[in-house]
Amino acid sequence: MSSHSHCDHNHDPHEEERIGAPKDPAAESLANALRVSFRLLSVIILIMLGLYLFSGVRTIDANQVGVKTVFGKVVGEVQPGLAYTWPFPVGDIQVVDTRTQELEINDFYMFLTPEQLTQKLEEITPAAGGLRPALDGALLTGDRSLLHAKLVCKYRVTEPILYLQNVSDLGETIRSVICAETIRAAATQTADALQRSEEVQGAFKQEVIRGAADRLRKLGAGITIEDVVIKSRTWPLAALPAFNAASGAIERRRRLEDSARADAASILRKAAGNEYPVLVGEPGEVRELPLEGPIKDRNLIGQYQAAKNAGLDDRAGELLVRINETLTDRSLVSGEASGIIAQAESARTTIVQVARQQVTRFRKILEEFDRSNDPDAFVGLLWEQVRNEILSSPLVEKSYVTQGQQKIVLRVRRDPQIQQNIEMELLKRAREQKDKQSGTPGR
Repeated sequence: MSSHSHCDHNHDPHEEERIGAPKDPAAESLANALRVSFRLLSVIILIMLGLYLFSGVRTIDANQVGVKTVFGKVVGEVQPGLAYTWPFPVGDIQVVDTRTQELEINDFYMFLTPEQLTQKLEEITPAAGGLRPALDGALLTGDRSLLHAKLVCKYRVTEPILYLQNVSDLGETIRSVICAETIRAAATQTADALQRSEEVQGAFKQEVIRGAADRLRKLGAGITIEDVVIKSRTWPLAALPAFNAASGAIERRRRLEDSARADAASILRKAAGNEYPVLVGEPGEVRELPLEGPIKDRNLIGQYQAAKNAGLDDRAGELLVRINETLTDRSLVSGEASGIIAQAESARTTIVQVARQQVTRFRKILEEFDRSNDPDAFVGLLWEQVRNEILSSPLVEKSYVTQGQQKIVLRVRRDPQIQQNIEMELLKRAREQKDKQSGTPGR
């Protein structure tokens, strides 16, 4: 018995708690809360880790290029599409816009208030004292004149890595190189040429583009200048009225010159056909006329005159032959000149025929005269024949007077009927002559 009791008093005091003693509710709740919080925190950490890793994914749009860096060092370019790099701050992708962009440069233009911007320049009153250096910009040209100008520069980033490494302010970089080259290029031109001449404006623009491109290349900017446009240009406001008056006069002169050239071309085309430049060149055309070498098929008459003035008779003779060949070539010369030449050729043919007929008749009369036994009687007979031909001709209007010693006053007043008969006879003979030349029978 005493042995059994001793055993009962020596058991584990916590055994009763583990086996069936009641637990503390507060402690149990705290333990459960800690377990749930730990699991939730683990999930949150995993989500945050996933989001952090996913933050390295970037979308590169079209007309963009990404520059990938790791620990601040450039490791390559990324083309449009999805790209991945180590998340920040380990890695990064800087996106560069490669589209063509525009920058308006007003550094060389006058300052205008909002109200003045709504007005025409001619309506703005110039500031007292001329230009205001603190407000107004202007270009100093090669002839020491001032000119206001607005420029628009079109540019594009073509080497994104160089651009990110060497350019901190894109707009200011473009502005500074364009302004520097504009000042330099303007100093080589006159203000009037920059205002009026499209050729000079084109050369000025190309010079600015080349100079700006060279400066950007030396800076390693990775930027390409595509174009520079002179958006607007004007004289200082104080000189604008005089310039507008001069421009108006020049424009009127140009219109008059164009009108005169058009009229001259129309007259020449009517006179010699569409190929008139072969003979006289274009109206207002200024060309150096060659005095040696091959003869050019343009402005032959001008070349002939130049050769004659220079005393080059042989060349002038060659040119005269070419002119005659051109005038008689119906494929080259038409219009009034062609008609006049045709009439001249017809008249020449008629004159030659009449001359031959007269020669034939003279020879016949001469033979009869030589065979005649009484030359005086033969001559008298010829005079009688001529007299009869005159008196019987319908083309001759005759007046008769009586013989005597009294004074005769003859007032000649043409008979309308006789005049009409003469004109009809002339028309009849002209028609017969024309029909004879064309080979068609007379009517």
